[in-house]
Amino acid sequence: MIKGKIVEILNQKDNDWGRYRIKTDTGEIMAVGIIPKAVSGINISLEGKEENTKYGKQYTISHVIYVEQDKMAGVRMFLSNGYVKGIGKATAEKLAEQYGSGIFDILEDEISIKQLVMVNGITENKLKSIHESYIENKKYRDIVIVLNGNVTKKQAEKIYEKYGEKAAKKIKENPYRLQRDISGFGFAKTDAIASVSYTHLRAHETDSYLVCRLLLEKKKEIRNL
Repeated sequence: MIKGKIVEILNQKDNDWGRYRIKTDTGEIMAVGIIPKAVSGINISLEGKEENTKYGKQYTISHVIYVEQDKMAGVRMFLSNGYVKGIGKATAEKLAEQYGSGIFDILEDEISIKQLVMVNGITENKLKSIHESYIENKKYRDIVIVLNGNVTKKQAEKIYEKYGEKAAKKIKENPYRLQRDISGFGFAKTDAIASVSYTHLRAHETDSYLVCRLLLEKKKEIRNL
């Protein structure tokens, strides 16, 4: 069994099969198989076996034991994915752990940002480019946050181009619009993003189907009481 965090989804099919880069206590490993509704940033425990393939060592998944959502994945992804110059993955991890989402207030303020020189990997010479690049790209921030990091830089730019300043609000209202409008968002990915909400129409549903689905969900809740 391995325990770790999904740090990157290399590819993912609509049947939930995918290739995942997972960070464990002993390093990183490539895992291949089905992880239902997988998204970047989740902590996970998997059963399976390590195999040598023509692509190198990989862990073939047989069972998913445990999944825990990582709420800071979007913060780390925005900081490390090219939106903020001079901040890589290791530094983004430190900033997210130390400041949480409060890091954005620090990046925005020319005075507050000076405290970041206390963080290993950030020098005084980097502060200006860090601040300026954040200001330039913060319009994409809420998109990355609402998708909890499960979006590439190019996709975030396309989402902003499509929906404008209200992009994050529109995604919250109906994540399934991404399946229709943005390349790379299949049903499995959008369903994982929307899994916490059952109160809006899914991409394939009519109003009547939505009512039926909500009634079925309610029956399941009652049976489980």
